[in-house]
Amino acid sequence: VNLHGLCLNYDKLMAVARKHNLKVIEDCCQAHGAQFRGRNCGTFGDAAAFSLNQNKCICSGEGGVLVTDNEEVYRAACQLWSFGETRMPEESRDYHAYALGWMYRTNELTAAYARAQLRKYPRHFETLRQNAAVLNRILPGTRALILPVEPDGHLHNWYNYNLRIDFDAAGWTGDRRRFRAAVNAALNAEGVPTSIWQQFILPEMTVFQAKNAYGGGFPWSIPGADEGVDYNPERFPVARRHCESYIALVMALRAPNGPDMAERIALAIRKVFDQIDQIDPDRILQ
Repeated sequence: VNLHGLCLNYDKLMAVARKHNLKVIEDCCQAHGAQFRGRNCGTFGDAAAFSLNQNKCICSGEGGVLVTDNEEVYRAACQLWSFGETRMPEESRDYHAYALGWMYRTNELTAAYARAQLRKYPRHFETLRQNAAVLNRILPGTRALILPVEPDGHLHNWYNYNLRIDFDAAGWTGDRRRFRAAVNAALNAEGVPTSIWQQFILPEMTVFQAKNAYGGGFPWSIPGADEGVDYNPERFPVARRHCESYIALVMALRAPNGPDMAERIALAIRKVFDQIDQIDPDRILQ
């Protein structure tokens, strides 16, 4: 998963995949245009998915795109996409179901809208990066604020400029999620359109705790599928710490906003964090 617009380290991922003979499906839903060592995400694995929902860097309302250079994968995807049928773009439809499939076809208007944005995206991508650079210039050294990074060899698309709270530096020892909600509210009050995205790590979610994904307990009912798997949330302290500490800044760095607006946003963020010891969740969240 290339989360928040930053590619993972594909060298390490592909080494593991090759060692264990695994297929790689890239989740690039937030990472349009992001690169690792000069190569676009979505071109490393066997297949990749990009989202086109309303808040993505390229959007068409809903839906997404699957990309692959493997004809076998492509034909299997076509079966799922259109009633179990399979055909290449140049082939006519024979209305024959070769396997179980659904109706996941998008409409032409939605597809055309998304496709037209591909021509505009290089300019849009640069706007995102220029605006993020303003925040990266102003925000370092801000009290109790952990900033996102762009490691060497990576090209970030800054889909989400992820702000994280350093609770120790803030002097907060109480309920972290409640304090995070209060900080988010304070940022909103200053005109910064931050939000809280995921509030639970995956093992905490009911589908994993109750193991009720499908009727009869599938896929956990498959013999051997549940052996050695423990979904106790306490086993994932690093993921939980991150989930409790981050605040998302998703839309504010996009066009038509430019460097001037990015500077105002950065100064407003700094104002809130510089006074973070004065934030009272009981008062703000009442």
